[in-house]
Amino acid sequence: MTASLFIGLLLAVVPWTPWWDANYLLQSYPQVRALVLTGIARGIVTGIGLVNVLLGLDEALDHLRAREEA
Repeated sequence: MTASLFIGLLLAVVPWTPWWDANYLLQSYPQVRALVLTGIARGIVTGIGLVNVLLGLDEALDHLRAREEA
């Protein structure tokens, strides 16, 4: 599995889990925490994750095609 695919899956899933809500690094910054917990921020991170998934799948397909040609 390529790194792009793995990171993309994490970015697509984690914003919708309790791990995202329990981010202790943002406890000292209530305004930033409120922004990060909005649906828009979660959606943006998920979108970036889905782009990474697509890039990872493309890399994997390129690798398989190159192996078939050799």
